[in-house]
Amino acid sequence: MRDPAGLAAGDTFELGADFARPITEGHVAELLGIPESERERFSHLSGLFERSTADRDSREFIAQMDQWQRQLAAMVAQRRAGGEVGDDLITTLCFAEADGDRLTELEVASLIRAMIRAGNTTTAATIINTVHALETHPDQKRRYLADIDGLTVALIHEGLRYDGPVLGLWRRCARDTSVGDYPLREGDRVFTVHAAANHDPAVFDRPDEFVVDRDWNALPAHLSFGHGIHHCIGMNLALLECEVGLAALYRRLPGLRSRPGATTTQAPGPVVRSWLGLPMQYDRDALDGARAAR
Repeated sequence: MRDPAGLAAGDTFELGADFARPITEGHVAELLGIPESERERFSHLSGLFERSTADRDSREFIAQMDQWQRQLAAMVAQRRAGGEVGDDLITTLCFAEADGDRLTELEVASLIRAMIRAGNTTTAATIINTVHALETHPDQKRRYLADIDGLTVALIHEGLRYDGPVLGLWRRCARDTSVGDYPLREGDRVFTVHAAANHDPAVFDRPDEFVVDRDWNALPAHLSFGHGIHHCIGMNLALLECEVGLAALYRRLPGLRSRPGATTTQAPGPVVRSWLGLPMQYDRDALDGARAAR
């Protein structure tokens, strides 16, 4: 994974662009089998998912997504023409069969696009949101820094609960029902807000507080990875990326903190919640001194 100590020649960097996104993009691209020649376009596609609702309705956005869909489909066709070589996910999807049927090029391309969004954007957002929570809760940050090894896993789950990367997801009613006193008909679309459930006072003590040392072995699971048949199949990879990334970040960069006076903005999309800009600063002289002492 990327060494946090090599982020920049100076002592400042942008958490998303310089650290969180390169980690997740690199891992997902490798798992999918995206060739090096396509990595820059892959990164661009990942960024499209952070666009606002208004942008997503624009002709430019729709045209870019259509172009990407065609390029992915062409990549699938090329992979199939080359034979079943490699153990990456794209190759697996290209040659997978069920009762003699295979996915079409467009179907595989759509699955790839879904994996990019689910496996990259949300994990990077988890790292960014958790760092933001630490930096805006100095008492909890001090507690974490005092026991990085013992608290990193709990920190990640608390970050997912407190300010998770996904506000909620759309579902469609399979039959007539009701939520409270509100009637729902078969076919109605419902936006299930996982973030609200993660702040349920009937489940979590002090639900609106960020607490890095909650005992998650004694608590119900948060819903940031979904539940039941919709549970995130990439959960373990996401947790591992966050665990290694966050621990390395705070362990290897002395005096890591939000850059004083810097402004931050949130992603305007309706589903993914993240900070688009999170300028950070650390003590370069202390880092250089530690390296010289080795």
